Order: sequence, then structure tokens, then C-alpha cells
Amino acid sequence: MLQGPYIEARPEEGDWVVILPGDNPEGAKVVLNVIHHRPANPNIKDSGLKKLHAILTFAQKYDLPYIMRAFSLLPSLIFASVPDVGQYSLTIKVGLAWETGGMYLLGKLVKWIVHFCHEDEGLGLTTPDGTHIEAADAESMALVPVGLFDAIAMERRRIVDKIFENIRKDVAELRQYGKMDIKSSPYCRAKTFRGEPHPPCTTHWLDSIMASFTDDEIRCISARSDDDSNIYPFSINHLESLIGRIRSPATFNAKHSGCDPFRKKFLCYCREALEDVTTPMAEEHKRYLSSQG
Repeated sequence: MLQGPYIEARPEEGDWVVILPGDNPEGAKVVLNVIHHRPANPNIKDSGLKKLHAILTFAQKYDLPYIMRAFSLLPSLIFASVPDVGQYSLTIKVGLAWETGGMYLLGKLVKWIVHFCHEDEGLGLTTPDGTHIEAADAESMALVPVGLFDAIAMERRRIVDKIFENIRKDVAELRQYGKMDIKSSPYCRAKTFRGEPHPPCTTHWLDSIMASFTDDEIRCISARSDDDSNIYPFSINHLESLIGRIRSPATFNAKHSGCDPFRKKFLCYCREALEDVTTPMAEEHKRYLSSQG
């Protein structure tokens, strides 16, 4: 084709330009050099994620999986750290991790999204800087499988529900003990003074928790765990910052200093839930990689 009477053939004089509509010329150049065993060194490590993304997008489009495998170890060299959303598109990183078989890296990115992203109604997952992930241009989404971000959003909801389920149980118990005319509760560890127990701190803790949260957190605490319409609109990272505001009221007697520290307890719920994050479509990913040879 490049030598015959075709528009792509080398002209007798002037520059030889082959137009590839819809293809990135940098990516096409590297792939063609590799295919034809030319000595040109793509030097991907120095060219960054965008060029690597262009190479793999071109290779995927023309069904060249062995080209993808040749670069399979490069993402670990380029973005092994926590993703810097401001420098490169999150969708590009997810697509690269998926396409190169970087399961560990993909899991790390999923965990980052679950922790730091939130959901806007009707717009899906949104990054901390306000970028709607699935509103990205077609080029940066080229390597991301259909449905992956929807699956990540569902995983995020599962983790958020798990956190609020634990908080909900503690708050329910606090309310129960607050209504009871008793001198102590499992949450109150204050020692007696001269034979008389100190006033229980249960009600004070409940007031402190409610004062630290906004209406959205209180709504999630009060709602049923199986209520699908009860989507927490903020990130888990934001929730952790609110939990950090929970403090023992200044009116507490020093004897209550050893009572249940709800701030640490709730933050522990967040950490434990995040450790339970699983990568969606893991089996589909394995099958996809197997089909690539």
C-alpha cells in the first residue's frame, strides 16, 4: 500500500505524509517502529503517561496485543505512587493500568477513587478538584472498559454504607442509654468519687457527635442502610475530616477522660472499610488479559 498507486504511497518528491484520521501520530510512530524492528528507541520512561497512552490506544485499535505486553512493566515505573490527578488525567491512568495488566496499580487507583472522590447526582464520580470523571474526552477514555467507573461507584457506596452502618449502631446505643435513667453506660468509664458515681457522659458524647456532622451525615446515620436513594454526596476523606472535629466537651469532668473515644473509633471504621475495598470487574480483567495472549 505504501509503495503502490495509493494515497498513502511515498511521493516522488516532497515530504511523505500519511494521514491517519483519529489516530495519535506519536503513538502510531512508535508502534510502527516496533512492528518493523526499526532501531528507533521509544524511550517511554522519559516521555510520560500521555505518550504511553497514545501508543497503547493505537495498538488496541489495530489489535496488536504483543505491543501492549512489551510495555507492561512501564506503568509501575511511571506512576507507582498515589495518583496525582492534577498532572495527568485519572482516566488515562486507569486505562493504562487496565490495558497493561497492572492489577496492583488498578487496585491502588480504585482505592484512591473510593477514598477521595464523591458522587454528584446525575453526574457520577467527581474528583476532589471538581472534575466529573466520565465527562472526560473520548481519547482519555479509550482504554477504560465500559462500565468500570459505574462499578467503582457501586463499590464506593458499599464502603460508605459499611462505615455509616457502624456509626449508626454506636449512635443508636448512645441514644438508648441517654433515654435510660441510669448512672453509667458501657461508654462511660468514669470511676466513682466518695462512693457516688459521676454523671454519665453518654448524652454529652451524642451532642458532640451531632454537632460535628452536617445534615448529610446525620441523614445517613438516621436512614436505613438498605435505602438506595440515600447516597452520601461527599468523599470518605471529607467524612474523616468531620469526624476529626469530634471532641470531648469542655464541661466533662477529668474522670471521664478514659471514656470511649468516638473520634478514634469512627476513624477506625473508615480505615477498616477502606482496607476492604475490592477492584470491580476483576474477573473480566483477567479474561480480557488472557484473550490478549
